[in-house]
Amino acid sequence: MSKQVEEEIQKVDTTKYVYIILTRTHTKFAGLIRKMMRKKYNHASISFTEDLKDVYTMGRYRHTTPIMAGPIKEYSDRLCLKQKVNVPCVIYKVPVSESQYDIGLRMVNGIMGDRDKYLYNLYSVLAYPVLHGFSTPKAYSCSEFVAHILRSMHVDIGSRRLSCYTPWHLHEELKEYVFYEGDIIPLMAESNRDNIDYFSTVGFFTVTGGSMSVLWKLIYRVFAKGIVRK
Repeated sequence: MSKQVEEEIQKVDTTKYVYIILTRTHTKFAGLIRKMMRKKYNHASISFTEDLKDVYTMGRYRHTTPIMAGPIKEYSDRLCLKQKVNVPCVIYKVPVSESQYDIGLRMVNGIMGDRDKYLYNLYSVLAYPVLHGFSTPKAYSCSEFVAHILRSMHVDIGSRRLSCYTPWHLHEELKEYVFYEGDIIPLMAESNRDNIDYFSTVGFFTVTGGSMSVLWKLIYRVFAKGIVRK
């Protein structure tokens, strides 16, 4: 087979793109993460279309319930908290084959369709300065979630443990694919909203009970399996 034919086949095989988005969000928890990591961006998400119609990540379900978190869809109001502020971001346009694209999209849809079983990997994030991340069954940080999807798609993002990834690690692995850097809010004007209203209010007892339940579930998952470094 000639080199020219091989190049043409390669062009046909890589007709799809996934978009990895790193953002600087405005919550207090996000500020804590940036302070710990000493980096500009604290949040990672993924989209399968350039218009960012559907952007997926791990995050809190509502603004007032930071512990009650899991798989969500991002949209502009969530990121700017309905304020007239810029939300700095960098977007990476990563080429993949159609089969890789399909694997990633099916995986994200499967997680979103079963979202009640997934949790935010809170203890791993809080202990990161000491333990540098640990795996918890069916629990991810935002960066771990994106890394998990990319690695399942066989995208080369290095050999770190999934639980070790931070937004900056993703940047280091994907920086050759930088597509856009600037304010993300104008790009997300038409993004589909999550079916959980981020700004809805929740009663004190619901928040307290729900938060305690999440914390105990995480403890059980960590100690039932043991702290896994992978």
